[in-house]
This record gives sequence, structure tokens and C-alpha cells, in this order.
Amino acid sequence: MNTRFVLAYSLHGEVYLKPQGKRVEAIAEGVAPAISPSQEEVAFLRQGDVFLYSQREGGIKRLTHIRTSFTQQSFFPLSIAWHPDEKYLLFTRVEPYTYDEQARRLIEYRTVSPSVSIVGMMTVWLVQRKSGQCRRIFGPFGDVVALYRSNQLEGASVYEPVFSPDGRWIWVLHEGNLYQAGFKAKSGTVDKPRLAKVLGKGFDMESPGASKAGNGAIMLAWDGKRERLVYWKGRFWGTGVSEYGYLSWRNGQLGHPCKWQPSFAMSVRQQGRENISGCAIDREGNLWVEVVQDEGDSRWMRADGRDALPAGAERPSF
Repeated sequence: MNTRFVLAYSLHGEVYLKPQGKRVEAIAEGVAPAISPSQEEVAFLRQGDVFLYSQREGGIKRLTHIRTSFTQQSFFPLSIAWHPDEKYLLFTRVEPYTYDEQARRLIEYRTVSPSVSIVGMMTVWLVQRKSGQCRRIFGPFGDVVALYRSNQLEGASVYEPVFSPDGRWIWVLHEGNLYQAGFKAKSGTVDKPRLAKVLGKGFDMESPGASKAGNGAIMLAWDGKRERLVYWKGRFWGTGVSEYGYLSWRNGQLGHPCKWQPSFAMSVRQQGRENISGCAIDREGNLWVEVVQDEGDSRWMRADGRDALPAGAERPSF
């Protein structure tokens, strides 16, 4: 019988997995693990490349072999998403760019030099599971001239890719809003992306304080039944509960954005000292959020307070 994984997360640069009926164990260096729809494989990122872990196939396999990447740190979260038939994966990488003032455009900078001003842009890639062939499909987006003049070039990033439940669409976030592109699994063809849903007003990457996260979506998460695409509108500084919303998935289409007020246990709210952010949803439909505690540590917890990850763990996958 094939091993099924029920939980994955990273902690201090190590990937931890929980096989069904067993205890959590560390399996490799990496971040952003994502459990496959069949729960038999886990994909994760290591220095910008995708690796796969499966007990059926004897451990860890490197799926992509992209050139050495820029430092994989960003305002936006790294992530991986599986296609429903598990033949493709989407993943994000941080790529180095510099702005050419004379040409008024971004230039991908392959050799990082201290004499050149480099900005890390999050981009979205597609990889075929069987062959390992991959390519960048989205990013950077936006008015790079205006972003450069306001010292906010990182705002051209594209992040949080997800497939639709039927595998025919790809959605990504850019400046806090949802963009959509058609996808043909037979050929691996990706259509040109277009703005699908306005979820916020973008970001201010330079202003201090709680306003830095702006008013746009940061994370996406499908509910347990793949009937709602939940989004979190970010907050990184100060206390409070971030805004949440969702888009219903019916008859192959996403509905209009709806506000959502999740209920939180008092242990999560910390008796009025809220600092709640992020979103992940397990296969039973339970919402998980990141809570900053009094001592400054962050911890992913179930919204009902009935379970939690170790302090410092990154966003879980189920």
C-alpha cells in the first residue's frame, strides 16, 4: 500500500512530513512543500528548484535543473501548486532584475554584481512532472516605469499560482488582484493572463507600519471540497485580524469576491491581542492561520484552536 501524506511544512529550512498514522519526520532541506492530490508525493523548493519526495519511488528526486537562482527571499510567499491530474506543477522563483533607465524597461540580471542595483521579482513557472521540462510563464507584470519611480519595483512580482479544480485555468496574484489564464494540459499551452477579479488596491512596498501590506490579497487556499477559493488580504505589522474573502467555484467559473469573517477560538485571538494572518485549509475544511504570540514567535494554528504547528513553522500543506 502506498504511503499517504496528511501534513507537510517547513521549519528552519527543513521539510517535515507526516505520513498517515505515523509521526512527523524531517526528510530534507527545503521550503514550501505541497502534497499532491493523491497524497502520495510531496513537492518542495530548494534554492529555486523543485524536488519530489515519494516513498514509492525511493525517496527524493530533483525535478528541475534551473541555473543558480537569486536569493529566494521576497515580500511574497514562495509556493507550489499541483495540477489535478498531477502531470504538471506550478511554482514560484525569485529572479534578479535591474531597471534600464535609458530603455525604460526591466532587464533580467544573470550575474549579481554589487555595482548594480538588483531587485528580486517573484515569477511563476510551469514544470511537467514526467519530463522535468519547465519554463517561466508569468512575471514580471505591471507598469514598471511607475513602480521604478516610486521605488517599488518588487510590486511587479507575480505570486500564489493555483490551478482550477478542473485543471483548465491558472490563477495568480499580482498587486493583490487575481489574474486568469487558460491552460491546455494535453499540450501544456498557457494563454495570456488577464485581470479576472479585483481583490484590493495593490501594495505600498516602502511605507512603514501596518500599511506596508496595502489592501491586496497575499495568499490563496482552496477549501476542502474545492468549492471556494479563499484569499487573505495581508497584514504584516501591528495587531488585528486580517481581512478574508472567497470566490465560489461553480459550473467551471469563479463567482464574485465575497467578504468572509472566520470565527476564531479565544486561544487564537489571545483575549483581544489579535495578530492573525495567512490562510491554509486542510482536507476536512478547517481554516489554519498564522498567529504572532506575545513572545514574538509565530505559530500556524487551526482557527478553532484544536491543533497547531511548532513555533516558526511555515505555511502547511494538507
